[in-house]
Amino acid sequence: MHRILYLTLFLLPLSASFMQKRWEKAQVGDYLVLSSGKMITLLSIHAIEETSLFLEEIAIPRKETQELPWPLWVQKRAPGHSSWSMVEIDRTTGDILNAYSFTQSAWLDLSSQHHWASALLQLPWHPVPKEHLRRIGPAPLEGEPDRRKIWAPSPCFDGKKADLSFIALSSTWPQDNSELSDKQIILYFDQEIDFPFPFWIQAETSPVSLSFRAIDAGRGLISPKKKFPHRQKKQK
Repeated sequence: MHRILYLTLFLLPLSASFMQKRWEKAQVGDYLVLSSGKMITLLSIHAIEETSLFLEEIAIPRKETQELPWPLWVQKRAPGHSSWSMVEIDRTTGDILNAYSFTQSAWLDLSSQHHWASALLQLPWHPVPKEHLRRIGPAPLEGEPDRRKIWAPSPCFDGKKADLSFIALSSTWPQDNSELSDKQIILYFDQEIDFPFPFWIQAETSPVSLSFRAIDAGRGLISPKKKFPHRQKKQK
């Protein structure tokens, strides 16, 4: 089940084009459910236009989650959620064009927004060499060969366990004074279904690593938010 596929030219950077190509294959209704700490975040592609992609984001405390399929939970207006927002992202540059909070019924200040999806589209990405990949079990004694199996995510897709192979990519987060500033980021993408979202996100922070694992993913999610709000033009 746990298999990793590597690019033969792993020393060459994939650049932002890897992410852009993934997002070009994205479909409306693609969704990912990430878990980290006490929070769960559902991300879904709400709409795709010629120059823009609209990404919906719903957060819920882990203690509030219910035993519902995630698409049904969203259709029921995400009971127990703590925030619900949507961002418009430029498909070419990865820049955030607009951001709106349904929870606050207000536009978000773009000057203070640095959305993770925007950053992922703009960063250069490199395949992680085999010897640097995470492995299962304790490290061997000094001088002994490392025969441990290579670790990979155990994903669910549409609520069922999925047998997927993965590629691990790494980059360095921009210096933005955030918790991730200038830290190494590792993503695990599938090698088979060209899903736009990573199934695992890991940040090499100190003293411990910060990880976001996908607890579910899938296609065909239908949001009760029918459209992105239109910003009213200011009166002259």
